[in-house]
Amino acid sequence: MKEFSPQQIEQTKRFFKGRGFPVEESQIDGLQVSYYVIPQAINPGLQDFALRMTSTDLATKEVSGIFGVSDSVPAKLRPYWAAHEVIEFTQIGINEKGRCALAEEKVIGLVPSELRDEYINRRITFFGNLVNYFRADAANYDQDDIEEAAGVIDKLQKYLQNKLK
Repeated sequence: MKEFSPQQIEQTKRFFKGRGFPVEESQIDGLQVSYYVIPQAINPGLQDFALRMTSTDLATKEVSGIFGVSDSVPAKLRPYWAAHEVIEFTQIGINEKGRCALAEEKVIGLVPSELRDEYINRRITFFGNLVNYFRADAANYDQDDIEEAAGVIDKLQKYLQNKLK
């Protein structure tokens, strides 16, 4: 995954604000999540997309950036969609192997039980689409990115299988 410059992040923020994309904020079990709600039409190639633009300060290791979630994701699930990105990139770290599956595992523990099945089923579809999206854009994504996303699918499917036992 690539990092972004602070200038790229600010430019994107200005674009989102100029377009009037709303910012939603949630507190999920002590985790503050702030994200833009972005029209699905901005990225028609990836249904229910999430956006992450982060930059790591090399001196302090502090991560800053912006996050977004497609408006095609049901409003009740959006905070968890964003929480995954926040956990993966600000708590676990952009260069950690297995970060995506670990972040998803943490998020599943935060999703209320009444939303969990809907969340997991949508995430399985999302990550399947994400793998294909990464493969189609080899200039911006590599095999590590594909493996990170594919690892989540396996984890989510196992979760559902174990639930049925």
